[in-house]
Amino acid sequence: MFETELLSPRIESPAGAPFHLAAVGLFQSLGNFRWEQVPQKMSVHCVRSGRGEFHEDGAVWEVGPGDVFVFRPGRHYRYFDRPGEPWRYDFLVFEGAVEPVGSGVLPPCPFVTPPVPAAMWAGLERIVEAYRAERIGFAQAARMGWGFFETLAAQAPAAPSGFADEVRAFVMRQQVPFPTVGQIAWQFGIDRSTLYRRFSAETGVSVKSWLSGEQFRRSETLLQISDTPVQEVARICGFRDPLYFSKAFRSRYGLPPGQWRERNRTTGSGSVSV
Repeated sequence: MFETELLSPRIESPAGAPFHLAAVGLFQSLGNFRWEQVPQKMSVHCVRSGRGEFHEDGAVWEVGPGDVFVFRPGRHYRYFDRPGEPWRYDFLVFEGAVEPVGSGVLPPCPFVTPPVPAAMWAGLERIVEAYRAERIGFAQAARMGWGFFETLAAQAPAAPSGFADEVRAFVMRQQVPFPTVGQIAWQFGIDRSTLYRRFSAETGVSVKSWLSGEQFRRSETLLQISDTPVQEVARICGFRDPLYFSKAFRSRYGLPPGQWRERNRTTGSGSVSV
């Protein structure tokens, strides 16, 4: 299902060692990759090719070439590539008492989209070369870890850059229930027609169309990773009528929710970052 080369040289670290880069991995999906975990260590995934989805505690990001996504300890993650577009990415595993995420080096959002600086990719190549040759001491592992994040942080936006981004961020923060178009308009202090006009002007799609896609993506997550009854899935994802949800789901995916769940149960789980 996938192939991974883990570069993990023996690094002699002092007791209570500060933040440092502990290992590097080279990952290649063989297609239909799906995984789920609650990691114990922080890791960063740098996508070289392929496309898929990355879920953190129910929030969803589309992931493609050049994207970077971060695993934070104790969060629930689910991620998978698209049929015919298998992922190839490098991942870095970090250890230590101080983590850049939450300390100002990276923004709280676990996803960084292009343009990621070319210097980061060049630095990543140097890291892979050094870890493969096992020419790493603790001081160098610490410098490489912080240097990587500082280069990445130079491009990672800390806040939404436009109105549509603010709408997306608001929707992603809402777990239960899923917000309606009217609730989103109220949140931003505007009427529905203004919401439609401003969102469409920035994205080229209507807010209703985008929101519908997010509703179905969230329903996929709940169906795959939980035993939540279909009626409750419909409610959580903002569908007032469970019968309408089942009909719309079948029209979109070719199967009713219950049968789709049986065919798409997440089978991979564990605590290893891949």
